[in-house]
Amino acid sequence: MDKARILQSISELQESMKNGDTESMYRCAHVLNLLFVEEVPEPFGGYDAASVRFRVAEAMISFYLTIGDTSRAGTLRNRIVAHYQVIRKSNEYSVRQKHELKEILQRIKALFPATLHGHRNAIDKSDIEHRRKLFIIRAYRWFHESHGMLPLEGLSYLKPFNVEALLSTLPVDMPKAEVVEEMTRHCYAMGGSLAPYSLQRHYAIKGEAARHLYVIGNGFDLHHGAESGYRNFRRYLYRRSPETVGLFDLYFGPRSLERSFSSPVGWFWCTQPYSYRHKEYGLRYPVATWSRMNLWKDFEANLGELNREKVFDILDMQLPRVDEGEEEFRYSEYYAPLDNITGAVNACTFEMKYHFHRWVNTLHYAKGFRKKMLAIDKDALFLNFNYTLFLESEYGVSAEQICYIHGNRKDKFGSLILGHGSPDEEAFERWRHKNRNRRRYRHVQKDKRGRYFRNDKLAYLAFFHKDDANANWRLPIRYYAVQEAEERLEKYYDLNFKNTAKVIDANMGFFNSLGSVGKVTVIGCSLGTIDMDYYRKLKLSVKDDAHWEISYHSPEDEERIRKFCKELNLDAGCVSTFRM
Repeated sequence: MDKARILQSISELQESMKNGDTESMYRCAHVLNLLFVEEVPEPFGGYDAASVRFRVAEAMISFYLTIGDTSRAGTLRNRIVAHYQVIRKSNEYSVRQKHELKEILQRIKALFPATLHGHRNAIDKSDIEHRRKLFIIRAYRWFHESHGMLPLEGLSYLKPFNVEALLSTLPVDMPKAEVVEEMTRHCYAMGGSLAPYSLQRHYAIKGEAARHLYVIGNGFDLHHGAESGYRNFRRYLYRRSPETVGLFDLYFGPRSLERSFSSPVGWFWCTQPYSYRHKEYGLRYPVATWSRMNLWKDFEANLGELNREKVFDILDMQLPRVDEGEEEFRYSEYYAPLDNITGAVNACTFEMKYHFHRWVNTLHYAKGFRKKMLAIDKDALFLNFNYTLFLESEYGVSAEQICYIHGNRKDKFGSLILGHGSPDEEAFERWRHKNRNRRRYRHVQKDKRGRYFRNDKLAYLAFFHKDDANANWRLPIRYYAVQEAEERLEKYYDLNFKNTAKVIDANMGFFNSLGSVGKVTVIGCSLGTIDMDYYRKLKLSVKDDAHWEISYHSPEDEERIRKFCKELNLDAGCVSTFRM
C-alpha cells in the first residue's frame, strides 16, 4: 500500500466517524489496523515512515475512543509514546521533523485524558444528532460483542436488515441489554438466524412439561469405556500436533524453567522450531513433568493459569540487547520473540480447539459397553455437558429432548465451547494480588554483593510498574516490546474464557422449560466451580422442592458432593447419592 492510499484511508476513516457511517468506519479501521500490526510496520524510509505511522495511530485511537474501546486506545497510545522516545534520541531526524511528530503526539495525548476522566470535551451533549450517531455506533458494537462476532462479521450480518431505521427510533439512553434484544428481535423477524430469548425453542415431552431432568457429564462416557478424559486428549494431541503440546508444556507450570521439565535444557528445546529440533536432531518434545501430571488433570480450569512470569522471562532472554537506530539492531530479532508469544496464543486456542473437535469425533464406547448401560427414563429432558452423541445413538433418546450446552460433534469445527471460567480482569487481579508482595516484584532489589539496584525484570515492569518515565527500562525498545507482548498475552485469556453467562442466555429457552421438573439426576459430573453457574441456574429453574440424585465414583466424590450441596444451599432431605 503506497503513502497516498494510506492517507486516503485515514481521511475516509475520519470522514466516516464524522458522518456516523458505521460500515465505512469499520472497514477503514480494519485496513489501517492491518497496516499497523504488520511484521515490518514501516513501509517507507526515514521521516515518511514515522509520519505515516503517527497519523495512522492518531486516526485509530480516535476510532477506538468513538466506539468506547479505551483499552485498545490506551495500548496504541503507549506504543506511539515509546516510538517517539526512540525518535527523540535519534540523529536521523531534523529538529523540524521531530517537532512535527511531537505535534501529532500532543494531539494523540489530548484525545486521551478527557476519556480517562469520563469526559468527552469534543462532544456537545446537547447535540441530539451527534448523540444519536454515537448511540448507533455503540449499538453495532454491543450487538457483535454480545453475539460473539468479529466487528466485520457483525456488520455483514446486520447489513441486509436495515437496523439503523430501528435504532433511529430507540431512546439513546436505552440499556445495552435491551438494545441488543431489540436488534436481535428485528433481525429475526426479517429472516435472521439469531432468535431472541422470547422466541427460543422450548423443550417438552410429547407436548407436555417435563417432570424429570438428567444432567450428563464426562463420567457418563467414561463409565461406558470411552477414553474421553483430558489426558487421553493430550495423547491424541501429542501424536497429531506435538508442537502444540510443547507450547502448553513450556508456558504452563512453575516459573522456574528447570523445574518444569525432566531435563534442565528441556525448556530450550521447546522454544526451537519443530523442523529444526525434529528433522535435524531427531528430538521430540521433552517431558514437562508439571504439565503432564497437573495441567491435563483438570484441563479446563488450568487453561486460566498461563504463567505470565515465564512468558516474560523467556521474552527477556530473546530480546536484542541493542536499541533501534544502532547498527547491530535487527527488526527480525525484535519481532521473533513477540511472534513466539503470538504463536503460543494461537496454538493454545485455535489450534488446540481444532484438534479437540477432531478428537471428539474419534471417541467411541468400549467393546461390551451394553453390559454397563444404565436404566434411564426416556421421558425426561437432558442437559448434556458432553460433546458426544451417545445418548442418541446408544440410548435412543430423541435429539429434541437434549440440550448440548457446549455444542456437539456435529457442529462446525471450532464452535465447541471449551475454556476456563475466570474473566480476564478478575483472573489478572487475583494473580496480581497474590504476587504483589513477592521479592521478585519489589521496586528495589539487592545483588549477591549487597548492592541495591532498580528492578528491571520485564515481568515486574509489565505488571507492577508500567510508568514509561520512571521505571528502569534500560532501552526504550523494551518498553515497546512489553506493551506489545502484554496485549498479545492477555488476548489468550479472553479467547479461552468460557462465558457461562452468555451460554446460559443462548439456552434460556431450555432453562425456561424446567418449571415443572421435580427430580434432577446428575450423572458423571465433576461438580467443579467452572460449571457452577449452570447449576445455580438449574436450581432457580426447577421446582423449589425438587429432589436431586447425584452419582459418585469414589469416596473423594462424596466430599465434593457435600461441598456442592452447601454451595447451592440444597436441603439434605432433598439430596440422595448413588454409586456408578
